[in-house]
Amino acid sequence: MAAPQIAAAIDLQWLAARSAEHERQGRLCDDALAALKAANLFGLLTPAELGGLEASPRDTLEVLAEVSRADGSTGWVLTTCAFAAGLAGVYLGDSAASEVFGRGMPIIAGAGAPNGRARPLDRGFELSGRWSYGSGIRHATHTHNGGFIVDQHGEIRRDLGHHIFVTPIAAATLDDAWDVIGLRGTGSVDYAIERCVLPDGYEHPTRGAVQRRGGAIYRVGMAGMSAIAHTGFFLGIGRRVLDELGAVARTKAGGLVDSESFQEGYGAAEAHYRAARALVFEGWRTVEERVARNQPIERTDVSAVHLAMYHMAWASTSAAEYAFKAGGGVSLRGGPLQRAFRDTLAGRQHVRVSTAVLRACARDLLLPGPASQA
Repeated sequence: MAAPQIAAAIDLQWLAARSAEHERQGRLCDDALAALKAANLFGLLTPAELGGLEASPRDTLEVLAEVSRADGSTGWVLTTCAFAAGLAGVYLGDSAASEVFGRGMPIIAGAGAPNGRARPLDRGFELSGRWSYGSGIRHATHTHNGGFIVDQHGEIRRDLGHHIFVTPIAAATLDDAWDVIGLRGTGSVDYAIERCVLPDGYEHPTRGAVQRRGGAIYRVGMAGMSAIAHTGFFLGIGRRVLDELGAVARTKAGGLVDSESFQEGYGAAEAHYRAARALVFEGWRTVEERVARNQPIERTDVSAVHLAMYHMAWASTSAAEYAFKAGGGVSLRGGPLQRAFRDTLAGRQHVRVSTAVLRACARDLLLPGPASQA
């Protein structure tokens, strides 16, 4: 589904008008959630054989950007949940995939941080843990949970690596509190799971997982799919920040739009945003072309899309900080500009766009060997 098709699938102006209500109730409105489901947008990254759209990276980026531009909270829920559903569709065992996707496209939400502990059982695991910021979890049918496998004494088996475990939402206990500065409509509360028994196949490692379904584009791996999701959000929210600042400048008393200092600052923010966007699509075009020619995805290709993700987050955050200052008193009052500012800075707190990405990419660019999964 390319960006021009979104208007036929979901009314973006209508979605933008739901933003204040999403914040007020701390989750997406039922009708907004229903619209995303009806358009099958939670299946953007899911293999077609499971009912997903199996969209290309660049088409996925366009869709996520347009939804995030309309409403940051909706964009965040869609990006994180589409990513989690994509992982489950590609990597879960056959029985697990049949159960999870058998009743239609699931909404899989949670946290990938390895806070869970999975005790091996005969043909399965018993999962327990507590996670912070379960992105979009108040909308979920299933949970996406990071954790480690432990031995019979409860000691972590680090040699087995960090895994993702998928459980029914009924296995999770959700916290009530959701008091945050931005992304207030996402319902990304903390949650806990206590002794949930999972058969084999409901888990996969975060590195070296075997692709079970889907086409060649999934060779980008879990890290690549994550990069698509987070980049898409910042593409959209950064554009919204600049659009709202432009609207303020054209209407604000005092002639802000005619101020030379404002023109310089706004021009610089636009340049940074557009350059970052171009870098994103350049990197993913290279990946798509390699896949189309059945060529291997190079280490430098992986580094390029992760650097572009980080740079897109930086450019959008810089634009938001400038917009808050330039907007003056308008920025202090509730409304689209303030909301876009808060949502941008909240998204920027995620570890996937931290400076650790720069360090991992630098190692890949400077040193020989396989690509780091930033």
